[in-house]
Amino acid sequence: ELLNDHPARCRDNLGVSQEGFIHLEALLIRKGGLQSSKFIGTREQLGIFLYAVITDLSMRKLAKRFQRSTETIN
Repeated sequence: ELLNDHPARCRDNLGVSQEGFIHLEALLIRKGGLQSSKFIGTREQLGIFLYAVITDLSMRKLAKRFQRSTETIN
């Protein structure tokens, strides 16, 4: 969603530009072993991680924010 929105919104919420996010995702897939799971894709995984770093929210609050189980978030 943030990748299709105004560029400032991505930077404000995730701390990186839209282009930076796409490049980081590709790098993590290629070199870091980032993979989609049965329940969540790579973009959402990275977005949740970056959002967690920026906001310092608890796993419970992240799960509620992204409407995911704490197991999926963790």
